[in-house]
This record gives sequence, C-alpha cells and structure tokens, in this order.
Amino acid sequence: GLSPVTVCSDLLAPGGYVMSLAVLDPTTHEVGALRTPLSVPASDNPGGQGYISDVYLWARDERAILVAIGADKVGVKDGASSTALVPRSERRLAKGQPATLSFLFCPTEGSSPTPGSPIRVRRALVGEGDVTVSDFPDLLLSAAPDVITGCYQIVNAIPPNMLGDGIYRFTIQVSGATLGAPVSREAALAVD
Repeated sequence: GLSPVTVCSDLLAPGGYVMSLAVLDPTTHEVGALRTPLSVPASDNPGGQGYISDVYLWARDERAILVAIGADKVGVKDGASSTALVPRSERRLAKGQPATLSFLFCPTEGSSPTPGSPIRVRRALVGEGDVTVSDFPDLLLSAAPDVITGCYQIVNAIPPNMLGDGIYRFTIQVSGATLGAPVSREAALAVD
C-alpha cells in the first residue's frame, strides 16, 4: 500500500548497526549470508529540519523462503513464506519483479501535522531524460507520527512489469507549513 505505516523501533537506539541475513537453499542445502550497514537516526534533529532515511528495496523472489521468528514487535508474524518481500542489498530489481521502496520520514519535534495543516509527501520515479514514468499519489499526513520513534514509514508499491530496463531516480519531497522548508531526497533504482 501507499499509506503510512508506523514502525516500532524501541529495539534499537539511534546509531550505526550491521544487519545480518542468512539464507538456506532447501534443495541444495547451501547457505548464503549478507551483512549490510543499518543506520537508525536520532529522533531529534539539531539541523532543525525533518529527516528522510535512505530508501530500501524489498522484492519478491519465488526462489527465496523467508523465515521469521521473534519479529512480532515489528509486525512480522512467525512462520515461513515463499511469497514475502525480502530486503535487497542493493536497489537492483529484475524486470517484472514485484517490489516496494520504503523509507522513513522523521519530522522535528514540535512540527507534527494536524488535520488542518497536513504534511504532503510527493514521490515519483524518473527515467532517462528526466521523464516521470510513475507518479505516486501524494500522501497527506495529518496524524501524529509513531509515538516511540517520532517517524512515519512510507511504503511505495512497484507492481510487476511497471518498469522497463534502465536506471531510475526515486524522488521524494516532503513539505508542509509545520515543517518550514521542504525536505527532499533521491535514490537510484536499477531495473534489468
């Protein structure tokens, strides 16, 4: 979906971490592993602006089985699934593969939106020649962010076969009267 989802991050204090992922191929019994950096921003921003995290790609891969144990605090039920979206170590997507791009937006303390003064989140995928190939509907955030993190998690679905081969820019702009100046970020996405 395209609606904001809150994240319970009382598991990690702000700072830098390394996330490890291990995968077992049940057919060959081969094991693969990946370690990648994970940054948890502080909820207060000394620069006085909101913060947009890095953009993360999650993709469906029928060859992968996702096993989750003890992840109920972040909304993942225990079990195994071959249809779940799994995190990718890089923003590279196979043509025709369903996926999502997600990021966190953390407004500064005291700049939370209200129904009368919402925060607008604009997102688009831009291809070669600065042509917008997908314009996601604007999100209007009027509810307070997650109580624990002070952030919103924004999830953006990419249906299968929506994008052809190429390099795309995922652009994000967040604006609103409570924020003062707009906040923006871009991230590259490769499709092949």
